[in-house]
This record gives sequence, structure tokens and C-alpha cells, in this order.
Amino acid sequence: MSENLLKPRIRFKGFTDAWKQRKFDEVVNRIGTGLNPRDNFVLNNGGKNYYVTIKNFEHGHLYLDDNCDKVDDEALKIIQERSDLKTNDILFTSIGRIGDCYLIRNQPKNWNINESVFTLRPNQNEVDPEYLFHVIHSEKVLNQILNDVTGSTFKSIKIGDLKKTEISKPNKVEQLKIAKFVTKLDDIITLHQRKYEKLLQIKKSLLEKMFPTDGMDKPKIRFKGYTDAWKQRKIEDILKFERPDKYMINDDHYQETGIPVLTANKAFILGYREESGAYDKGSCIIYDDFTLDLKYVDFPFKVNSSVIKILTPKNDSDIMFDYYLLSSTPILQQGHARHYISVVQPTEVRVPNGEESEKIKTLLSGIENLITLHQRKCEKLKNIKKSLLEKMFV
Repeated sequence: MSENLLKPRIRFKGFTDAWKQRKFDEVVNRIGTGLNPRDNFVLNNGGKNYYVTIKNFEHGHLYLDDNCDKVDDEALKIIQERSDLKTNDILFTSIGRIGDCYLIRNQPKNWNINESVFTLRPNQNEVDPEYLFHVIHSEKVLNQILNDVTGSTFKSIKIGDLKKTEISKPNKVEQLKIAKFVTKLDDIITLHQRKYEKLLQIKKSLLEKMFPTDGMDKPKIRFKGYTDAWKQRKIEDILKFERPDKYMINDDHYQETGIPVLTANKAFILGYREESGAYDKGSCIIYDDFTLDLKYVDFPFKVNSSVIKILTPKNDSDIMFDYYLLSSTPILQQGHARHYISVVQPTEVRVPNGEESEKIKTLLSGIENLITLHQRKCEKLKNIKKSLLEKMFV
């Protein structure tokens, strides 16, 4: 592409000049790596410094936690002699999730990297480090990088191939404006992501403490004014099940609109189908007979697997409270086998009176709504960012 045509679709007011195209080799002064243990040092021998691999950073975030191996001070010194980490270097995953990055904003003191992590040192006369960090995540640059990946099972990229990757760049002033804007958007995404993760932890903790466990007949925490022991019931006394056969699709071809096709695992909505025969009898729980995953559903749907059980309340039980009750009940998975009839149904649980169960349901569903709100905000902001990266970079 002629440099005269290198202009993004949207840009900040006052910038009209064409961008320049450069190879990594021209905008990066150094591509280095860390060091693997081999005969050099030993992991987890009492040291307190973090040994970072590709699993310890993702989407611009570095996680120095218990998932990191540890090295002692002598090993850290040996690794630093090779990696030479400095502020404004960019960590780059060279295997597996190739192309994920982390920008070093403060000089590392208690961590370093292994050999699968590349370090890119931007030539700051040519490119702003933060701009380079963001442009690497743009679709055009990532596609170039992935085209040079080798290996079918164990994917990797060589330093020589990475050096040939081309980026487009404006003048430094425009680079700084773009970098500042995208970083601010990342900060907002991170804010909502952290709120989402914190709410998940709160929900998990409440499910553990607001329902009796370990043979107890009362929960650890409860609303003021409630002291009675909870009554013992079997799950089969509370919930009835229906097989999904009438609501199953015949193939895995999905559309953009129509009736949602559900799974009980994390994916939840697999796609949509424009066809009749949906389950539309009201709120229910879908339960995976093999994995024990479950979801509360309050809209018409179809499913793609016969391992799903559709659960609805017996008598006057509240299906949403039953969902939280079942979510809080520890059931041991017994290999790759069906569980619901033989294992889940006979499981004994404790249930409160209707008034207390209503309060518990209201609290947990309120938290669930906040979780959904922040999850959707994250998804919306990530889609906005994706669209902007496509349009703000050439």
C-alpha cells in the first residue's frame, strides 16, 4: 500500500498526514528473551521472586500471584543478565496465545521472565511504547504475526519472523493521543471486570454461608429474626425433571436471530434457530447430567444435547430459590456418567420457611443482576474497543 494511502478511517481532529509503514526491526531496538531453568537455576526452592511465563500475563495485565513459580535472588540476577528488562519494554507471548502483550510501566524488582516470553524494546525516536503495545493488538498486525506462526500442535513464532512484521504509525503527537485514548478505555474495561469478579466472589461466599453445610441444620449467616432449624428434604422432593428430547435441535448450524439454543456450561447461549418446538413453560433450571453445570432460565429456548435435564418445582417451591439451593449443594462428580437420577435426586438438603427463602432469593438475585450488568458492560466496551482498533489503526 502506498504511504500516501495510509490513513485511518477515524482519527483525532487536526491530523491529516498519511501514516508511515515500518517493520518491527525499524521501530524496535531489541528483541530479547528470558531464561529457562535447565542447569541455570532451580524453581520453587524457597525464593520469593516471581518467575513469569506466558500464563502469568493476559490482555495487558500481569498476575504476580500463587500461579507464578518462584526463584531466589541469585536466579533472578542470572535471568536479568539475559532478559535485561527495563521500563517501557513490552512482554510478548511467543508460544500458545501468541501475540498477547504486557507493557512494563515500572522497573521490575521482584520478577523476571522465562524463555517463551519475548521482550520488545521500542525505539522511542520512532514509536511511543504505549502506542506500539496497542497497535500489536490491532487485527491487522495480529493477523500478520499469526501468519508466521509455526507448528500444528505446539504453536510458536521465531524472533526473525517477528522482526518482519509491519506496523503503520503516525507522527509522535498523534501516537500519544491514540495511546492515551485506548489506555483510558482499557482502564474502564478493567474497572468493570474487577467489579464483575468481586461480585462473583461475593456470590460464591454467600452461597457457601447462607445454606447449611456439613450436616448442619442452620446456615452460618442469616437474616435477623430467623432462628429456626431448616427442614431436611431430598432434591427429588423439591424438583421434578423433564427430558429435553422435544426441544432438541438436529444439527449444530446456528443463526444470528431466533430462539436461543442453550447449554448449561459457561457458554450458555450457543446460537439461535428460527424454528418451532421451543421450551416455553416458564422459568426452569437446565442441568447438565454429566458436568453438573446448571443455569436458571426464564425465556423460551431449545437445547443441543440429550444430557440436559429441565428442572421445575414441585408443589409451591420457588424455582429461583431452588436454583440457588442446588448451586450451593456440593455433589461429587463420579466420572463421565449421568448423575441426576441416581446421585442428585437422592441428595439431602436443608430448606427454610417461605419467608426466609424469599429474602435469600431476593438478595442473591440482586447480586446476580449486578454481575450481569458489569459483564454486559465489559462485553460492550470490548466490542467498542475492537471496532476502534480496526478504525483508528491502518
